[in-house]
Amino acid sequence: LWSLVIQACAVLLKAGMSEITLSLALSGLLGMISFQALAMVTYAISRDVLVAIAASLVVFVSGVTDYGPIYPIWLVGTHHSYGAIGLSTFVLALGLIGSGYLRSGVFLLGVGPAVHPSVGIWVGSVAVAAFAWTFAGLRAELRPAVNCFLAGCAITLLSAAVQFAFIYDVPQGARASPSSQDKTADMD
Repeated sequence: LWSLVIQACAVLLKAGMSEITLSLALSGLLGMISFQALAMVTYAISRDVLVAIAASLVVFVSGVTDYGPIYPIWLVGTHHSYGAIGLSTFVLALGLIGSGYLRSGVFLLGVGPAVHPSVGIWVGSVAVAAFAWTFAGLRAELRPAVNCFLAGCAITLLSAAVQFAFIYDVPQGARASPSSQDKTADMD
């Protein structure tokens, strides 16, 4: 599957990093992004650094994400690491934007489809629509951030180009289903 995270892992494996070391690093990355995302969203709401730091710790220690939601929200310790990294990346991007760090936030929105294509396109589309809705009032603030968004989009396009350059055709295998003659013979 196409993901910048998977591509980076492939490069590190090819460079000689062991699978267990890479797995531990990926788990650490997931935890780091998850905690940063929670802290930035809390900071965007409260504008208090201590509350933002405490909120991510309280959410993690209390296990509040383990109860109630239909779709599980795991901050760390999941075997769905790529999806969790994608989700946390988008929460972090929106938290950064809400906190006034537009350049960093829109850069992550631009890179988003390369991190998790389906969610990245969806969240990016919603964010662009929200910006378009309020563009007249935010024009001066958004102008410096446009280049950051375009840089993120360029990374996404480069990642996609690399992916498609290395995709090989699936070999022609034996047919999965019996021929129509076999089907009619079975029916007799």
